[in-house]
Amino acid sequence: MRIVLDTNVLLRLEDAGHVQHSDALSAIDQLDASGHEMILVPQVLDEYWVVATRPAEVNGLGLDAAHVDQMISDWLDFFTLLRDER
Repeated sequence: MRIVLDTNVLLRLEDAGHVQHSDALSAIDQLDASGHEMILVPQVLDEYWVVATRPAEVNGLGLDAAHVDQMISDWLDFFTLLRDER
C-alpha cells in the first residue's frame, strides 16, 4: 500500500527535541517493516522547507538551507517522490 507522508511527519523526524519525534520514527519504521511504500509529494517538501528554514522564534525549526537541502536529498533516497505533473 502507498502511504503519503504529511509535512508534520517530516518536521517531527527532523526535530529530535519534539515530544512526537519518537512517534514519527516508530511510525516510519513500522510502515517500512510492513512493506508499505512511503510517498512524498512536492507540496509536502515545499511546506517542510518553509517551516524548517523559518526562525525558531516564529514557530520554525531555524535550520540553515544547506542542512534542509541535505535532509530532503536523504529522504528522496528512502521515500518515493510523486511528481506534480500539471
